[in-house]
Amino acid sequence: MKRIAFVNVALLLAVTAGCGYVNKSLLPGDIKSVRVDVFENQTLRPDLELTVSKAVIDELLSSTRLKVTDDNPDSVLKGTLTATPREAFIENRYGVVTTGYVSLEVALKWTDTRTDRAIPLRRKVVKARAYYNVGRGENFSAAVQKAAELLAKKVVGAMEEEW
Repeated sequence: MKRIAFVNVALLLAVTAGCGYVNKSLLPGDIKSVRVDVFENQTLRPDLELTVSKAVIDELLSSTRLKVTDDNPDSVLKGTLTATPREAFIENRYGVVTTGYVSLEVALKWTDTRTDRAIPLRRKVVKARAYYNVGRGENFSAAVQKAAELLAKKVVGAMEEEW
């Protein structure tokens, strides 16, 4: 019985060891802090850059070990929003959008402030989309917030090193 338990544990360890799981942060080890500049907004939606920048800061604080600071950071993250913020999906007979989506796209640049060199990103452009349905009480503003949160998760994912 003990032999079977030992074999099962050994097999489990062997299987999980080969799956790419790691117990360390996937962010570059020498980067301890980041300043997130307010993203540049090239869309027609005013203040979208503030919503997205705040979502990125919140995601960095909640899911990484990085300290977000303006005071002598190791790195600076910049982004440029370039996507069309509103798309009609379905309109009623009066031309009012009843279902739609918000599509966001950001081009990223992450720089090591100590060397002034670019820090490699897994993806330099990330995209996110969120849908809304007026009939279910959803609205465009809530979809913008949801898209910003999804985009922020993808931004942090782009900052992580490959396994």
